[in-house]
Amino acid sequence: MIETKKVIITGATGLIGKKLIPLIEAAGYDAFVLSRKQTNDPRYIQWDHHKGFIEEAKLLNTYAVLHLAGSGIADGRWTVDRQKEIISSRVDTADLLYKTFNKLNIYPRVFISSSGTGYYGADSGSQLMNEMDSGTSDFISVVCQKWEHAANEFVKLGSRVVVLRTGVVLSSEGGALPKLSQTIRYGVGSAIASGTQHMSWIHIDDLCRLYVETLRQDAFTGTYNAVADETLTNSDFTKEVAKALQKPLFMPNVPGFVLKMIFGEMASLLIGGNNVSNAKLKKAGFQCNYPLLSQALNQLFHK
Repeated sequence: MIETKKVIITGATGLIGKKLIPLIEAAGYDAFVLSRKQTNDPRYIQWDHHKGFIEEAKLLNTYAVLHLAGSGIADGRWTVDRQKEIISSRVDTADLLYKTFNKLNIYPRVFISSSGTGYYGADSGSQLMNEMDSGTSDFISVVCQKWEHAANEFVKLGSRVVVLRTGVVLSSEGGALPKLSQTIRYGVGSAIASGTQHMSWIHIDDLCRLYVETLRQDAFTGTYNAVADETLTNSDFTKEVAKALQKPLFMPNVPGFVLKMIFGEMASLLIGGNNVSNAKLKKAGFQCNYPLLSQALNQLFHK
């Protein structure tokens, strides 16, 4: 009998985690979920990073960790408390795992962490960014830098660390696409601010496949931009969505100053953007099934 390998997943109840768990199990791994809820399900491991608590006994024989945890960056205005929680939910969770594994002399073979293309800043213009480019001093970049630093601590435990700087995840079940498509269906959709800001994105199916591949393949190590081949401006992205829905698009762009009034500093996520290269990912042998936005939208809207 072949022994399966235990994979612990943080943020497993989120958009990506829920879709990823069945794929992890289909690939022959045992998926265990870290959760704040107390349950009798043996596949759940209770923890609370605010209290520094985790069910240590259930961490034994951990083969890999997929770190998807993180409070929603676009879920509310970036107040001081909100900023602290955005960072804590990503960094303190990873720190708790690292310290606990280290204390128990448990050495995961693999640690895979999410990050974001916001690493390159809220707005890096039209410059094509790759994994060697530096972060900036704005909030979203600082979040990603701290997130990645926490992940890379696992190198000290001998883990193979992979960091996926993820673009806008396209899904029909949540995230940005349903909100955008809804406004277009109602005839009030439009581009944002100048419309010239770049949007790097990835279909959720491709992203979940990528997590499985980075788990299975030892050749994956270090940082990768998890984005599709095609990056579009916000204006062209919006037009593609309208075309896929066969809806007209005639409303004027939403002014940037209005978004700043509504969302404060968080508006930088909408007004800015990044033109991100996936050349390193392709060189590693991963090909997106949906490299073009038109392909991704056709699958999501008409499956």
